[in-house]
Amino acid sequence: MPMSVRRMFSSPDTLVAALLALFFALILFALKNPTSLDDGLRHFAMARVLRDQGVMAVPGWSNFFYEGWLHRYPVDPWFLSDVLLIPFTFLPLAKGLQLFVVFEIVCLLSAFLLVLRSFRVPPVASSVFLLLLVFGETQFMGRFLFGRPYALLTAMTLFVIYAMKERHWMFVSVAIAISVLLSQLFVFPLFLCACGVAAFLVTKELRDACRLMIASVCGVFAGLILHPEPLLYAQYLLTVFLKIPFLKSIGLSREMQAGLTNSSALSVLAVAAVILLFGMQLHRHSQVKMTKNADILTLCIAILFFGGAFLIWLRAIDILWPLLLICAAALYAADPSALHKLIVLFRLRKKSAMLMLTACFTVVCMTQVLILPYIFARDDASHSLQPYESLAVIPPGSRVLNLDWEKFFQYVSVRPDLQYAMGIDPSFTHLTDPEVLPLIGKLTNQSPQNSVDPTILIHALLEQYPSECMILSQARFSSAIDALEKAPSFEKILETDVLAVFKVL
Repeated sequence: MPMSVRRMFSSPDTLVAALLALFFALILFALKNPTSLDDGLRHFAMARVLRDQGVMAVPGWSNFFYEGWLHRYPVDPWFLSDVLLIPFTFLPLAKGLQLFVVFEIVCLLSAFLLVLRSFRVPPVASSVFLLLLVFGETQFMGRFLFGRPYALLTAMTLFVIYAMKERHWMFVSVAIAISVLLSQLFVFPLFLCACGVAAFLVTKELRDACRLMIASVCGVFAGLILHPEPLLYAQYLLTVFLKIPFLKSIGLSREMQAGLTNSSALSVLAVAAVILLFGMQLHRHSQVKMTKNADILTLCIAILFFGGAFLIWLRAIDILWPLLLICAAALYAADPSALHKLIVLFRLRKKSAMLMLTACFTVVCMTQVLILPYIFARDDASHSLQPYESLAVIPPGSRVLNLDWEKFFQYVSVRPDLQYAMGIDPSFTHLTDPEVLPLIGKLTNQSPQNSVDPTILIHALLEQYPSECMILSQARFSSAIDALEKAPSFEKILETDVLAVFKVL
């Protein structure tokens, strides 16, 4: 093994990255159930179908729905993400998803470490930033542990930063094309490229601005062309970006709501303040000028952009947090003495200040190290799919009216052979059948008492979504379940503490 490669693998930051991956692997593999009853379940179900029927033979998510937007537009917007999940489907669901989470964490740490090294961050400082990436922001890492394939987009965005820093324009195109195939969230690395173009224009590096623009545009077109259904995928992109984000009236998911009121805002503001102070010190006392360094300027512009997005959508933390840390690391690497000057500025003793920073850093990291295993062990039993295995009573291939759209993840993971009325996101139901969600709202236990018979509302729903069976959760629809038991046009074929299943006669 060459000396340079041996030195790289024995570097402190490489060892820290390996230990972090091992830490999460040990925690996750000790669990009996998936880390979350969330999007990861449905993507795992799709990966199984792709494995069994053929990657190019499955008509998108219409395979699981018999009504709604996703039924009418047979496309898989997460095509490559689901394909990458296929090898993990040879394991049981829980272990497969846990291993996939570890795979995502390895991708994240590798990409982050690659970027830090491109900015020539010292190994010890790089190790600190790796620990901050993982333990510094609970919302960021928590989202990574859900088993969602979206987390791969964060790693791809970091690879784009590396390619831009090293001026590898072909790598930029490839990374953007892969991102397009992974998810509609390819807009994150694409916007990062736009920030890079703006930075190159400010620094008057016109050739690099043109090359980056061409590389990113070519990457988008390549990704669309390589997608099995490029036109339908384009239609999907127009829908999710021009319509769904503005459907505030139906109640969007938490990640689509403002991040300003979330606890993540404190972490973001703290690192942003450090970057601002560092930048001011560098501008005054060193040769590093923010407006003349295109790489650092790109990061600053991107932070402003994704910071603004974070104020509106919490989801932007997936990109904003690593961007903040990379920018702070790049500024530190540009002039490590700036930290000492910053300490002097606040009239602190160097030893006292470093001791205080080390203590705070240690407390934050150790708190996370101790809390994470406890939280996972505490919540493991609540993530069991056993309560949903009773859905085996439903005949194969049945059309199922599932009033709890958010339970689609659990249903499809145990019964992927059924066809469902709704799922993934209520906005898809609203786009094609806007009257359905209000009808369901009137059936919930929390709805005001009125004289309308629940069976009348259910018959109205069945006119929109003709079904052989219905699934209702006890938590939300216990009153409707009681009414259905007395109705002659419905036959109860299953009731548990969690759900009830009725056959439509």
